[in-house]
Amino acid sequence: MSSHKTKFVLHEQVKTKTELFAIANSNFEKLAIPETWKCKGMNNVRDPEANNKLLSIGIVYMDTETSGFDIVHYRIYMICSTERLGVVKKMIGEKGKPDYKTEISNKTTEKINEHIYEKTRTQPEEIFTT
Repeated sequence: MSSHKTKFVLHEQVKTKTELFAIANSNFEKLAIPETWKCKGMNNVRDPEANNKLLSIGIVYMDTETSGFDIVHYRIYMICSTERLGVVKKMIGEKGKPDYKTEISNKTTEKINEHIYEKTRTQPEEIFTT
């Protein structure tokens, strides 16, 4: 009898781009976005070294309560490999260059909503739209 142990590798089912966008849209629809955040459009990230594989699907929002050099944009995104969400804050940094900060990553929609709520510190039913 052999003491050889067999390793089993689970292969994830690869989703199509259409399926990933549908999952992302479903997640984005559940978000409680402040009315002061204006949607600026989609922003997706691809890996140029891996056949332009889609890494994340995102929506960019501009915080209309900020302006000039203090303007803030938020990118809420879904990581395609985990189908979980994150938030990146973009500001103008030193010498006028963009400064990006990941605020929260790889979380459920509920955790992202809690993060946004804590960030704004206002009752969700008063300032949020769905």
